[in-house]
Amino acid sequence: MVTVLEHTIDFHWFETGYGGFKGLMLANNQWSGLIWDYYLEDHTADSIIHALRHLLGVLKRMDIKAQVIKCDNKTVGQKPRTATFLMSDL
Repeated sequence: MVTVLEHTIDFHWFETGYGGFKGLMLANNQWSGLIWDYYLEDHTADSIIHALRHLLGVLKRMDIKAQVIKCDNKTVGQKPRTATFLMSDL
């Protein structure tokens, strides 16, 4: 298994768009250069955790283990369940 030191996650929130989505989560794998996009219906911790769980599963199937995930403090500071999930799953 390849241990990748850093993944970067950016969130972009906007007015309700096509399909009812209100947010976009972009995940960048620094080792491979791949970027995944997840469209979110809302700003809740449940939606963010669901997307993160899927992303970590994809990385695991690619035999990649995340060691550090960088994201804005607003995401983990205002949504402590998201921070708890990330700390427990890494």
